[in-house]
Amino acid sequence: MKHILIKTGIVAAAMLTFAACDNSEYELDNLIPDEYKRVVSIKDAPTGDMELFDVGLGMKSSFTIIRSGGDPSLEAATSIATMTQEELTAINGNYVLLDPSYYTIPTDVNFAPNEGYKIINVEFEADKIVEIRNKIEEIDTPHTGKSYYVALKLVQKGETTVNSEKYYILRRVVVSDPVLQFSISGNETFKGKSMDLTVSVPFDNDFDVAWDIEFESASVEADNGTSSKAIGSSLEGKVLRRALPLEAITNADVKTLEPGINSMSYTVNMPEGTPYGTYYFNVKFGNASLNGAPIETNTGDLEATIRFDYWPGVDVASTNSSATALAEYATVVPQADMTFVPESQQNSDPAAQAIDGNVTNKWENSWGGGYGTTSLPFNAALDLGSEQTVTMVEIWRRNDSMVTDLANVECYAAESLDYSDKENIKYTNLTYLGKLDFEGSSDRVRVFPVPTTNTRYLLFYFGASGRGNAVSIADMCVWTPKVAEQPEEPENPEENPGENPETPAE
Repeated sequence: MKHILIKTGIVAAAMLTFAACDNSEYELDNLIPDEYKRVVSIKDAPTGDMELFDVGLGMKSSFTIIRSGGDPSLEAATSIATMTQEELTAINGNYVLLDPSYYTIPTDVNFAPNEGYKIINVEFEADKIVEIRNKIEEIDTPHTGKSYYVALKLVQKGETTVNSEKYYILRRVVVSDPVLQFSISGNETFKGKSMDLTVSVPFDNDFDVAWDIEFESASVEADNGTSSKAIGSSLEGKVLRRALPLEAITNADVKTLEPGINSMSYTVNMPEGTPYGTYYFNVKFGNASLNGAPIETNTGDLEATIRFDYWPGVDVASTNSSATALAEYATVVPQADMTFVPESQQNSDPAAQAIDGNVTNKWENSWGGGYGTTSLPFNAALDLGSEQTVTMVEIWRRNDSMVTDLANVECYAAESLDYSDKENIKYTNLTYLGKLDFEGSSDRVRVFPVPTTNTRYLLFYFGASGRGNAVSIADMCVWTPKVAEQPEEPENPEENPGENPETPAE
């Protein structure tokens, strides 16, 4: 510390001496060595990839040279040169120099006074890109480990100094086919207030990119009454789809990316007043082109059904969803109006305990001392007491170490249920609402969105357990959707001087 203080004092004294002397002799300019007055360096990371696309047109890749130093008022200059293979090998023996005849680049770079940087373009003609691609294939990159590199360095020119730590740039050359990216690859589910489907290209777009896309309302029921077994259910039934209003899809008519634009999104924003619930629409995507020439897409020609769980304020399928969090969006069907009748019951844990609002007790299927089958599968009837608009089913599992009794249950709406013979429930016209699946978790409760349907009767199919043939439910709720609030319309009574507008009847 003593030595540092002494040195600091000497420097301070020297500066005071300079300040006291004639300014023309001791200007600050004279204190900066010439080699530090103008310095150039490469801004970009020294190594990386240079991806070119085989699109029948020339392409370019860019990097930046920065000019710095103590006197920005001076002109500066440097030269760009290609490394030799020997220099490149010294960095990495698997790097193969790409001959500079395959690209063009400025040799001399000049900076005007106070000019801080230059963007340098490495340009490739279309036929050279094809030749480079062939060269890459010839050296069999995956097996040899060798790769072609554009290897450039800055060379001192005149009185400008080159930064010895940032003087070179190495770029592994990769040649790819252009691929149009679509943000979905198949049937998918989105949740929340809005959703986006994005189309993009993974390169600087200097082209006219186009594609075909078509949005369709999903049918209320699958065409020709398609059996729900086709999508993984166990009982014959119709497939229900509630169509998303297509006016909710913004930019639906956009099918191009103009030069300079790399991506665009189709956004779903539900109109005000749309009831909360689960909606569907179909999308067809494909036939991409670049400057009129066909190109690939990441999905191929895609036809997908998109499910949108429209619950703006809560992810209802998340772990440990709270029923209170749903109160803003849905109304629970009174459990006192419901009747639950399974085809199997353990008398010590009767069916009524699945709908009594008490999550500390449970219904459990028979294993001795009850009625019905002791093995899977079997059905259960849930009578809601009156027709309801069903949109969510909430299930609580037992509160002990055997929480995984219930792995999943298939849910159906039924036109009618006859549960007078409780060991042999009869039903008509099932509509498949989905598999309520805990997905191997130990979650105590989940709320499952289902396709919104009007029904009095739900039929549950128990076909799987996390513990042998045992299934159980601690509590169960059914929810009906509320309607999204609409802004109040401003009052606009007809002008009639001398009279007050009538008060609406209650």
